[in-house]
Amino acid sequence: MGEMITLTAEDGHKLAGYRATPSGKPRGDHAHENPRCPVLLHWGETDQSIPPDHWKKLSTAHPEVPTHVYPAGHGFSCDARGSHHEPSAKLARTRTLDFLRQHLG
Repeated sequence: MGEMITLTAEDGHKLAGYRATPSGKPRGDHAHENPRCPVLLHWGETDQSIPPDHWKKLSTAHPEVPTHVYPAGHGFSCDARGSHHEPSAKLARTRTLDFLRQHLG
């Protein structure tokens, strides 16, 4: 089930949101689910949103999944963000295109 909620932005602005909550016990767990399709992971090593222990846990659980860590923060590929890191973004883009060519032809 879901519910309507009110979110408050950092500047105090209030906006409506919808929180979807699964019925019953959630079935997915990042580190324990086996991917059923090719997966490629890119992480920023200074990302404050996703701690290193998270991506290390996934890498350990799924050594077959290509995982790349960049000297960058969250959103490093988005050139509209202050966290944009061009060298990491270029390398991630190249790796992603190679990955897609490999799996999609």
